[in-house]
Amino acid sequence: MFIFKNAAVYELRIFCKQGPQTAINVRHFRSEFTTAVNPQITTTIFLGLIGPTLASAYSGVLNESAEFRGLAIQEVDPVPNGPLDFFSDVRPGVIAGDPLPSQTCGLIAFATSGNGGINKSSAYIPFPSETANDGGGNPSNPYKDDLGLIGDALTVSYVMPNGVDALRMVPVAYRRAGSITAVVTGYRRRQFWATQRSRGAFGKHNSSPV
Repeated sequence: MFIFKNAAVYELRIFCKQGPQTAINVRHFRSEFTTAVNPQITTTIFLGLIGPTLASAYSGVLNESAEFRGLAIQEVDPVPNGPLDFFSDVRPGVIAGDPLPSQTCGLIAFATSGNGGINKSSAYIPFPSETANDGGGNPSNPYKDDLGLIGDALTVSYVMPNGVDALRMVPVAYRRAGSITAVVTGYRRRQFWATQRSRGAFGKHNSSPV
């Protein structure tokens, strides 16, 4: 656990697991104080807000042999590789049927207020089921609806403590070179399956710390 600083960028890592493979989605948030005094908000408070929401949303798009594992958060700017904090809430996937190949992903594309390469970012959502296909072999409408729950959770600002406007965690796209951020303003769900080869059978097996 650690206390958030003002105007810092924090990396949120989202862990899901299927068999020996762990998929990691990475998103970023910028902290903003709205009071003159540091409100002393800890990572435990933030993870307690966003964690259960993401656990439920990810569980809803995973096949039954996969599971949501939890979250990690770390300051990455201005201090690179700051302390880590973790949130663990293991939840199995709920979609019946055989898993699609492990490199197959749903894709959420995030729009931002920025320009050039910082104006967009994506999240490859892992481990769907064959029953998430529609008749044409593309993501079904119910699956895309469930992807929207993840998109919703990753495009809103989180205000703490308990709704009092003291600290906002604002979702951003982040470029390490130049410490550039752009506020995430929306998202769209891709109409076709995406591929992330590193999650395939020959990809490196990531480990899950939660």
